[in-house]
Amino acid sequence: MVISIGLAIAIIIIFSVFWYKQGTSTNKLRILLAARNWKAANNETERLITLNTARIVRGEIALQDSFRKFLNYFGISSGMASKLKLTYGHLLSREEMNQIPCNILHEIDQLWVQYSNGHFGFSIQLGILEECQKADDWKKKEVQEFDRINSSGYGIQGGRVQSYFQRSGFSPLADPVEVVMLWERLGWITRGYTDGRYTYFNPNIPELNYSLSAPKGQLPVYDNWGTQVYDLYTLSILQRLKDCGHSVSSFPQPPGSYLQSPLFNPNLQPPSIDQPPGPYSPF
Repeated sequence: MVISIGLAIAIIIIFSVFWYKQGTSTNKLRILLAARNWKAANNETERLITLNTARIVRGEIALQDSFRKFLNYFGISSGMASKLKLTYGHLLSREEMNQIPCNILHEIDQLWVQYSNGHFGFSIQLGILEECQKADDWKKKEVQEFDRINSSGYGIQGGRVQSYFQRSGFSPLADPVEVVMLWERLGWITRGYTDGRYTYFNPNIPELNYSLSAPKGQLPVYDNWGTQVYDLYTLSILQRLKDCGHSVSSFPQPPGSYLQSPLFNPNLQPPSIDQPPGPYSPF
């Protein structure tokens, strides 16, 4: 038994050198983006960020997911793999997200921007956020007014955004109103009317539009391995990108100007429930 375990460990060490480079390389992401397989590219982006961060911060060896089958063949459990500092993916803590390697983050972003022709990318999202920050006061007031009359739990008044800011202290990136404006621009939340009230709708990861017909900047999103709070964790990515020295002015194809929408009027007669309005668009 001891010999078998020793042999398995030796084989793991030998093959880990091969899988190590594959596990941290952006080659697969480049192929997926070139094929416009946006959904798979989004998953690969999450894997690259977490595994490269684990390699730098925790000293873990980042491996391809296919290596799991290889370990299972030799009876190596995930617990033993963890002890050997081998990892496939894991949740990043808030502190670890502040240490995402700048070089890998910039490379991932540049690939998204390049292969989507400036439609997707973290820097695109950051540029749109800066546009939201420069929006007219009346537009910000309109967003606050909508949030005041809905109770979906995603908004500013004691909702998901406010709770996040209270816990994480990301106010230097943007204030809660600007964050909600960003989410609407990216299609991460949409406005609607249902059950007699106005509300925000928040699509899950599978419900996002994985095509170039999606709102500009909708992808990529960072879900931190199935937490279903991609909107909040992607804010952390944008904060890190900014900390890494990214400036929108240095980007050769900045996002277009922010187009204002008509003022939201809560006194308007709402449409019937049988024929609900389409998704709210700030354009």
